[in-house]
Amino acid sequence: MKMRLRELESILQKVKPFEKPNVELEQYPTSPHLAAQCLFAIQEIFGDIEDKNVLDLGCGPAILSIGACVLGASNVFGVDLDESALEIARENCEEIEADVELFHHDVNTLTREILLQKIEERRAQNDEASEEEETNEETNEEKDDGEDEEDETDDGPIEHIDTVIMNPPFGTRKQGADMMFVQKALTIAKTAVYSLHKTSTREYILKKCEEWGVQAEVVAQLRWDIPKMYKFHKQKSADIQVDLIRIQTNHHEKKLGSHLVIVCSLVSVVLDQNEEGTRSRFHKVNKAKALMRRRCQTLSKTRGTASLSRAGRLTASLRVTEFS
Repeated sequence: MKMRLRELESILQKVKPFEKPNVELEQYPTSPHLAAQCLFAIQEIFGDIEDKNVLDLGCGPAILSIGACVLGASNVFGVDLDESALEIARENCEEIEADVELFHHDVNTLTREILLQKIEERRAQNDEASEEEETNEETNEEKDDGEDEEDETDDGPIEHIDTVIMNPPFGTRKQGADMMFVQKALTIAKTAVYSLHKTSTREYILKKCEEWGVQAEVVAQLRWDIPKMYKFHKQKSADIQVDLIRIQTNHHEKKLGSHLVIVCSLVSVVLDQNEEGTRSRFHKVNKAKALMRRRCQTLSKTRGTASLSRAGRLTASLRVTEFS
């Protein structure tokens, strides 16, 4: 049964936030509402979570990791520098029964090769522990555990990360920290990177991505209500505008002969706090995508751009590209 937005947010309500947030790391709790909106958009519009290998970079208490797991990701991994945050993440994953593999590592020095090696080593250790436990136990559960373990190892090693999701530092305490996360994510993800940034930095981020030769687009503009957490905060809460930006990596290649590939991208969707209104907008996006696909079926070898507006607050652009 397909997961609904309201159900996803309800599950994420159980995730405990930072106990002692670190201001130097710009640790702000991603709210269940914000996390659910982002993850739901990523899956519903692009299908970049279900049956994919997903990495949550700078995972904190792992709310994005857990959400990706709930939405059916094949494998979910979380990386963070803060061990105390990882401890909360482990508790959250255990409480919600989310199968997330968490790793302690500095994003500055993380590479795709290091991450895959860590995953392989962790799984080898788990296999050894399971074999030892199997040897020591002589009950019916031993047989069941052995069968389950055998099924897991049939999946084979992890060879790539499809999607990176993250809520990186804004870069206010350490200048450039936000773009460092983006650059690292682009070296790891095979298909796409999804990252949350202040709307005020949109132009800069899109320009940098253009300079790097990667395609970036704003998937959604959302409101993030951040509570007073640090001494320098003067208000009880701050309501800021943030963008969920999708960056398609250069590793992602589609080999479809001479078929026309229709890529639909939601350029700007303003999502409010009304869940029913949000679901309605996603429904309109899907209808728009289906309509434009039908219109483009008559095209043979055409390159072009068509735009479609819905409800005055939604703009979808359709690019038709021929691959030879």
